Parts: sequence; C-alpha cells; structure tokens
Amino acid sequence: MITIVRHNHILKHLVYINDITDGIESEIYLFADDTSIFRSGKDNESLAQNINSDLNKIALWANRWKININPTKTVAMLFSKKASPDTLFQIKLNNEVIRLSSHHKHLGLWLTDNMTWKKHIKEVASKARQRLGCLRRHIFRMSRKSLEICYLTFIRPVLEYGNVLYDATNEEDLNVLVEIEKEAMRVITGARKRCNIDALYSEFQWPCLAQRRKNQKITTLGKIVIKQFPNYLVNDLPTFYRDSRLTRKNTFATPTIKKDYYQKSFVPSSIALWNDQPLHIRSAPSYDSLKARVKRLHEKTVPPYYYIGERWVNVMHTRLRLGCSNLNYDKHKIGVSDTDRCTCGERETAYHYLLDCGIDLRKRIRMLDSVMDVLLGKGLSEAEIDEINNLDLYLKGSHRLTPAENARIFKYVHIFLDDSGRFA
Repeated sequence: MITIVRHNHILKHLVYINDITDGIESEIYLFADDTSIFRSGKDNESLAQNINSDLNKIALWANRWKININPTKTVAMLFSKKASPDTLFQIKLNNEVIRLSSHHKHLGLWLTDNMTWKKHIKEVASKARQRLGCLRRHIFRMSRKSLEICYLTFIRPVLEYGNVLYDATNEEDLNVLVEIEKEAMRVITGARKRCNIDALYSEFQWPCLAQRRKNQKITTLGKIVIKQFPNYLVNDLPTFYRDSRLTRKNTFATPTIKKDYYQKSFVPSSIALWNDQPLHIRSAPSYDSLKARVKRLHEKTVPPYYYIGERWVNVMHTRLRLGCSNLNYDKHKIGVSDTDRCTCGERETAYHYLLDCGIDLRKRIRMLDSVMDVLLGKGLSEAEIDEINNLDLYLKGSHRLTPAENARIFKYVHIFLDDSGRFA
C-alpha cells in the first residue's frame, strides 16, 4: 500500500492529481487526499519490480508537476495468509527505500499483513472504552435518554465502523466489542454488573451487534445492487436474477467458495443473507427504502415512559424490572445476600415489595388506588382490569394503555419508590 503525502485543499488536490493514474499498470485508487496502489501475485520479486516501475512513473509525474512526495510518510505492506510469507524485495520511491510495515491505518481501518482484524478491533475497543469511561462518570448526572443519545452518537459508531468487513473475524475478537456494548447498556439503565443479559437486550429492544452487522451487510449489498457504488464493485458480483421465478426473484447466484476463510468475507456472506431475505426487502426500489424495511424487520422502539422520572428513581425502577435491584431476593440470587427475606418474613420479590408487603401499607395503598383510578378512567371492565392489573403493569406498562396512561402509572410507582425509602 502506497500513500502519498496529504494536502489541505482536497477538491483542488483531486483535480490536480487526476492524471496520476495514467500509465500505471497496478491497481490504483484515489480517495480524497490518499492514493494507494495494489498488485497481487505469487512471485515477490516480480511484484516488487512491477510496483517499483509504477512508483518510478509516479515520481516522474510528481517531478513534472512540482509535487514533493515524502517517502518517510509512505508505507509498503505485503499481505499474505501464509504462516511464514516470503520476504518482500525492496520497494523504492525517489531512490529511497519505503518502510515495510506489518500494520497501517487506512481510511479509519487498521490493516495487518496477516489479513486479520485483531489489531483493528483492539484499537476500536480502546477508543470506545475511553468514551464509555466519560459516560460512566455521568451515570447519575444525566438522564437515561441523554446517556442513550451519547452512546448512539459517540460510541456505537466507533464500534461499528467497517463492521461489514471485520465481521469475518473470530468470535473471540467480536466478543470484545459485545462486552463494551453490554457495559454501555448497564451505564444507560443503571443496571448492575450481574444483570441478566437477555433481560438487558429486551429492555432496549435493540438488535445485538451481530444482528446489526448482518443488517449492514444486507443494506450495503443492496446499495451496490442499486448501483450507488463504483462499477468495479458491481461488476465483481455474481449473476443477479431480476426477472426469475418468484422464489429466486432479485437474488444472486451462489458464488463458488474455494477457501473456508473466504466463506465469511463480505461478498459470499452478504449474498447468503440477501438471498434469505423476504421479497419485499429484495425488491426495495431505493437505498433509503431498503434501510427502512430492514430496520422495521429487526428493530423495535423502547416505550417512551421508560425514560420518565428523575434519574435516581428511574434507575431503581429499571433495576426492579431487570431483576437486579437491592431487594434481598435479587441480591440472594447472585450470592451477595445471605437471605432472600423481607423484614416482614416473606420472600422479598418485586411482587412482594410493590403489591403485597404490609410495611409502608398506607403508601402502597395510595399507589394502588392511584393506578386503579387510571384503569377505571380508561373505561375498562372489571374482567379487563383483573387481567392487566398485575406486576407487569407496574414494571413494564401495558399495551392496552396509551403511553400517557402508562406514564401516569410509572409516576405513581416512582412516588412510592421514593417515599418507601427502601432504596435510599
């Protein structure tokens, strides 16, 4: 990989270097102020000779246009899956030997000579952890909504940059990113370390990072199909059946895979995902339509009343919902309490605390009466009230009620949580 020195005025620069590709036999790509040339083959000596020949042409071009290319800011890499690849012959630019590197950051992606994504994921994880640390310091200073926006704006994009490519790496590396997302969800909700992970994902209604990578592959491949990418990407894809029978309409021919590690790379894995999608997704007329349809299929919306209330009482309510509260029953489950009993002698579950305990009886009755007023004001029958007036109503709300009515119920629960002093 050869990268030329950067310039400030990118647009003018692109016009200025537009003819740099003339006469270059290797593959050459320009992006903004970066230029890279590639060549593949089995004979390293021939590779070096051909690359050096092209670099000589670039040096002559630079000299003609009075451009100074700094070889010290240019790197060469030999990509190989061999355990012990052959030595690359010297690559020279302006008669200076270009440094051979084992890794290089190119357009935000860390590329390594052994063609793995371990280095990229390590760097991404480090950057994301730094930002998550800033978020953690504000865990009780910011609302849940604000913390969630910060995560979605400043942290998750870092985790997902280039995800359609690094999805081919091993599970061990990918789990590093999963753990960061789990910690972010705990920070946003205020959940404890040992909170059930399935309950945590259910709380957010988010698809996991693995599913989001699949979704991104589908939409990226769709963008290529709709021809919003350069032709060389479109031309490299297998046959696309637009007018075939219904079961194969808008699908790709399955590519022949010669190497096992190629199976998880972008093209074959994305084609497999694309072909498995329902017809209404494969037939989306535009990229925006495709993204919206994929999102509707896999993503749901968090109920708006999950965000209401002061941060402290919102966290206590969320912990009750997730089963990781300070109630003795929840603490006993994870081994941090010797007993699961309430001071009244009964097992201190969320149901017992909210609906059944004799302690703080007046405060509890006040909450229950207020909730009953909401249900009666809805015009529900006695049977319908009996059906929905259960623990889930106080912890999760009910789909039978409007968001405003659920918000009122949550408000009464928050008042009780505060007045009871149980979590002070």
